[in-house]
Amino acid sequence: MTSRSTSAGKLTAREIAELALICALMVAGKEALRVIPNVHPITLLILLCVRIYGVRALYPTFGFIFLEIGLYGAGIWNIMYLYTWPLLVLVALPFRKSDSRVFWAALAGIHGFLFGALCAIPY
Repeated sequence: MTSRSTSAGKLTAREIAELALICALMVAGKEALRVIPNVHPITLLILLCVRIYGVRALYPTFGFIFLEIGLYGAGIWNIMYLYTWPLLVLVALPFRKSDSRVFWAALAGIHGFLFGALCAIPY
């Protein structure tokens, strides 16, 4: 995958395929690691997608959310998924050009620590 611009143009067939694959990797990764509590590749894949695609990272993020709702049904947890994961995209966007591994690890860690607090809002 190569770096993409964040221009508001149409998605190419290749971008659609790549974003769909990332969405599928999110769902498959979460399902594969489901037996280990609070361990999944979603944050990593979202941050990588932000680095490569910018604001278009919202496509696989919302795709993941709606696939999860389809797999597990409707519930109050749907509300928190609808703002927790897109919030990560929006927070990471201004820093997408950063090459600091420490920064990206810190951002992922902070999101992980705050995830429970963010999920508590609808409850």
